[in-house]
Amino acid sequence: MGDLISEHFNHPRNKGEISGADGVGEAGAADCGARIRVYISFDRGRIGQARFQATGSSAAIAAGSLLTEMITGLPWKKAAAISTDRIVLVLGEDRGQKEGKPADGGKAGARNPFVAIAAGFAIEALHAAIEADVNADTRAAISCASFTDAVGSGYLTFVARMVEMFAD
Repeated sequence: MGDLISEHFNHPRNKGEISGADGVGEAGAADCGARIRVYISFDRGRIGQARFQATGSSAAIAAGSLLTEMITGLPWKKAAAISTDRIVLVLGEDRGQKEGKPADGGKAGARNPFVAIAAGFAIEALHAAIEADVNADTRAAISCASFTDAVGSGYLTFVARMVEMFAD
């Protein structure tokens, strides 16, 4: 196991839930037992807080821990652009690497399959969490638009007249 994986496994960062998270996403596979759940909260278009829960392997815990460190403070689009390859490279589990940097000039070497799978689950959970927030915002906007469409402008005119009457 790589040094950075051991560090994040033994001392995970941002482990746990976010009460009232803006988005929660989960990914994993029952057959290997690895599951990662990512919680995110936004602050003016940036990920203000990120936390995770992981089970199944040291690689899953390390990938969740590293991912939450990487995305905290980023605009959501930049966070969504982080790839599985990036997580694997930073964890130093692309064989032939030294100190988290590719030894072959940036070309991917043979990967530790467990780390690559866990990194993929972490990214998938992040994307699901972002999508959950975007879908919630879209549902709220559609609900407001549907209300206006349902009651029509006649209702809004009526309300405006009532406000004028009682304002005098």
